[in-house]
Amino acid sequence: MKGKYREANSLAEFKSIILHGHSEECFLWQNHSGERAVFQVKELKLDEHDTELIIKLRDPFSDLAIHTTSDLYVKLEFRGAMFKTKIKKMNNTSLVAYIPKLESIQAVETRRELRTTFDLQTEKMVMLSLKHDDELNTESSLKFQVFDISQNGICVIVSGQNHKFVKNCSDIFITHLGNKKLNEPIRIIQRHMQKFRYKKLGKSFYSMRVGFELADSFLPDELNLFIQELV
Repeated sequence: MKGKYREANSLAEFKSIILHGHSEECFLWQNHSGERAVFQVKELKLDEHDTELIIKLRDPFSDLAIHTTSDLYVKLEFRGAMFKTKIKKMNNTSLVAYIPKLESIQAVETRRELRTTFDLQTEKMVMLSLKHDDELNTESSLKFQVFDISQNGICVIVSGQNHKFVKNCSDIFITHLGNKKLNEPIRIIQRHMQKFRYKKLGKSFYSMRVGFELADSFLPDELNLFIQELV
């Protein structure tokens, strides 16, 4: 992957890398006596408290194949990310590893603009106008919690209840950032949608995380005010 490698700057960025990465494109390795032992991954995810990594392997391995006391290296296709960690416990098909230190996480910086990721314990909301593809051309407005945002893109959390409304829209516009109405509504185009589990106020939520590209950029003042605004 082309681009400059840099260290992760926050736990939120590391979590984003894990969430965006595809497990089938991930592998592990350890260095044993000058040789590299490689293991293909079936599933890589964070535990429900985001404090440990749960790694399931494609094939069983023997106790001699992997060393619990040696460094474990992980490589993902997403952003060319790689990091070093330690094994906490394991069986013959899976293992639990510690969250790596930020300085050991390397990833390619591919974005040309700053993207702000919000703490999901707070609720940064946007209002979307959804135009439905039906005979009556009905339109509805719904609020969605923001996962991250940039000058030209936004990712929101969509509940199972609201998923059908987003999925069946012909056009979607952002009309408000927080409680502030935009100078002009901005049309957004869906680019990705994936299942998303997160914890808030001690409860687990199962939703969809939906990423959009903006047809027109936010005005700098509108975006900066939204980012800095207290909930």
